[in-house]
Order: sequence, then structure tokens, then C-alpha cells
Amino acid sequence: MVNDIPGFTIPRGATGFFRPKDGPLPETDLPAFRTALYAAARAAGGKVGELERQAYPRTFHTATVIDGTREYVIL
Repeated sequence: MVNDIPGFTIPRGATGFFRPKDGPLPETDLPAFRTALYAAARAAGGKVGELERQAYPRTFHTATVIDGTREYVIL
């Protein structure tokens, strides 16, 4: 399943929905996720909060970005 939004494509499995018959989900490299997370936080004028590695049954890494008094969850 791929969601096409101009300039933004969500790869199959990124949302955590999984059908075993589709084969294994792609893995997201933690260092690549961390690099993108810090770049996005800097660009937004915020800072990185907590970061959690993917662990079963979750199929994605998760983190927070803090912007003043607001906190955003990143998957």
C-alpha cells in the first residue's frame, strides 16, 4: 500500500499495518531515522525529545520533537 501525496510517499508497511502474505516489512535503519529526525527538528526550530527503537509488535521507530511548549510524535 502506498499513499501518494505530492512530494511525500509512504512506503508499504510504514503505518504499521501488515499482511503476512505481502512478505516481510522493510526495515528502517535507526541511524538514518535519527539523522532525519534531528534535521527535521532543526528545520522546525525545535529539539529532539525521546526516541524509541522499533520493538515487536510495533513496526516503526518513534520519537518526539519539542517546539516550545508543544510536543509532536514522529513515527
